[in-house]
Amino acid sequence: MTRPMPSVEFASSLPTVPGWARAPQSVADPAEAAFCAGAALQALDQLVRSEPVWAGAWRQRLALKCAAVA
Repeated sequence: MTRPMPSVEFASSLPTVPGWARAPQSVADPAEAAFCAGAALQALDQLVRSEPVWAGAWRQRLALKCAAVA
């Protein structure tokens, strides 16, 4: 028996980094660079916590990369 594929939500529903938190081409101030990095990490955290369909494969790939480095 084949199971129907679960519906896939596309990128329109994924969280994004707000425009005011995006860095210009280059950032000279370390505090501004840290702020932009924090905003990007927060957006990535929201994405991973939303449990997308591909999350398991992404986690396994990260685990393999960590194992190779270790």
